[in-house]
Amino acid sequence: MWSIPFFVFSLVFAWMVYQAMSTRKVMGRGWGNAIRYYSRDDEPVRFWVLTVTYIVIVVGALVFGVMALGRLR
Repeated sequence: MWSIPFFVFSLVFAWMVYQAMSTRKVMGRGWGNAIRYYSRDDEPVRFWVLTVTYIVIVVGALVFGVMALGRLR
């Protein structure tokens, strides 16, 4: 049961990584509730920091999802 949110969470962030690689823009947080897009050409450091962070989140959520599956059996 607990594995489902982790797998959904990993799918959402995997989609964000895919979009970042295909469009060369990654969606990040701006000031307040605003959404900001960081371009790979204009702001490469912020783009790669966010992209790598999203990849770490995907891997972590998958690991926790698999661990949650193992506890159910």
